[in-house]
Order: sequence, then structure tokens, then C-alpha cells
Amino acid sequence: QHHEQTSEEVQLIGSAPNLDYIVGGYYFHEDGRSFDTGKLATSQTDRTVSIKNTGNALFGQATWKPSFLPDVALTAGVRYSHDERRATLDYVTRNNAGQVTFTSPSGLGNRAFDNVSPYVSLAYKPTENVNLYAKWQKGYKAGGFNVRASTVARFSQGFNPENISVFEGGAKVDLLDHALRI
Repeated sequence: QHHEQTSEEVQLIGSAPNLDYIVGGYYFHEDGRSFDTGKLATSQTDRTVSIKNTGNALFGQATWKPSFLPDVALTAGVRYSHDERRATLDYVTRNNAGQVTFTSPSGLGNRAFDNVSPYVSLAYKPTENVNLYAKWQKGYKAGGFNVRASTVARFSQGFNPENISVFEGGAKVDLLDHALRI
């Protein structure tokens, strides 16, 4: 097996009166290759896989603390992601004399995914030791190809991205001079 990956993230973090913000970009690239052999009493199957994946994202988030409501913070953000997944899968079966008895058609996979994931939260801190909050956000994980699939047909089907919406609300309370948080 051989695998290489690179990821980079650039952020600009700043503040203005009553506002904190972050904007940035993310880059990901991955190349991989593998070869394995499965042996039976009468034959051997060679399996070759390659992958090439990229991902790019732009994101931003800002928290506003209005001067007329000093105990309130409103945060909003968004992330745009673009992911590309490319992969190949080949099987070759040989009998024990070394003659090729089966060659699969190459499994070729090439898919692209785009996603926009928003984030919003509202926090209220009535005292130094109490923080009440509510938030909503969406999350995403790119789809792709199962390079461990047992057949080229299953590999070629690929799998879809995962998406989630999260709603959360609660309270954080510090007690015992900040030694205990509930």
C-alpha cells in the first residue's frame, strides 16, 4: 500500500466593536494505491485499487454581542464544501498454472459533491456562572466508493454523502468556584 495526503487551512480571525469573526479556506488532497492477493487451493486473485480525492471549503462565522444586551451573543456561520472522489478497482484471477481465468471489467468511480452547512446559536449569560444556549447546525460528510467491496459492481455503486441537522439547547452552570461544571 502507498498513501499520501495533504491538508491546509488558512484563517483570518478578527474583531470589531461587539463583533468577533473568522473566515477561511480549507484544502485536502489524497492519493493512494494498494495491491493484495487472495489465494485458494486452485487459484489466486489479485486486487488493485487506486484513489484520488480532493476537498475544498470556504467558511465564515461571526459572533455579535450587542451593547444594549451585554449578556447575549448571537453567532451565525456557513461552510461551503466541494469534494471530488475518484477510484478504480480491478480483479484478476489466475489458476495455479498462472493462466488468467477471469479479469473483471475495471471499476471506475468519479463523483463530485457540493454542500452548504449553516450554523446559528443564541447564548444568554445572566450571571458569571450560568450560560443558557440554543443552537442549530447542519453537518456533512462526502460520499465516495467502497474500495474494499467484494465485487466491481458493488464498488461502482458507491455511497451517498451523509447529512445531519442538529438542534441543541441547554445550560452550563459552574459551581464550587469553577471546579465543577454541570
